[in-house]
Amino acid sequence: MLQIVLIIIAIIILFLYLKAKPRKPALSGEINTRIESFRREMTRFLKEVKEAATQTKIRRLEIETGKFKKARQLDTILEKAEQEKDPKRAIDYYLEAFSFITRNNFELERKDEIKNKIKALQARIELGIPSDKS
Repeated sequence: MLQIVLIIIAIIILFLYLKAKPRKPALSGEINTRIESFRREMTRFLKEVKEAATQTKIRRLEIETGKFKKARQLDTILEKAEQEKDPKRAIDYYLEAFSFITRNNFELERKDEIKNKIKALQARIELGIPSDKS
């Protein structure tokens, strides 16, 4: 009898824990649609390469793999910059991202975006405005 009571208590505690556990926000419909579209295109392309690997498809796979790795590296740097609470250190991360873009000749259209973020952070430092991230 005691064992049954302990099992019921454990189930109740587990239920309360799972109910109180914070959940990730659901993705918006547009983002979900983009994710599914990207997944379908990539799956289709990879099947084509696997079934009939031509030199052109193999080269495209190498190029896209390289781009994806660079994009992930850049995103990691930018996420660190966005999460940084100290504006000076955030500027350092943005400068690192800017250098990465220039060095790799990659996603050049993002240079202006990064320049604007650096200018905004510099203005915040000059005015002595504390970071809005807490």
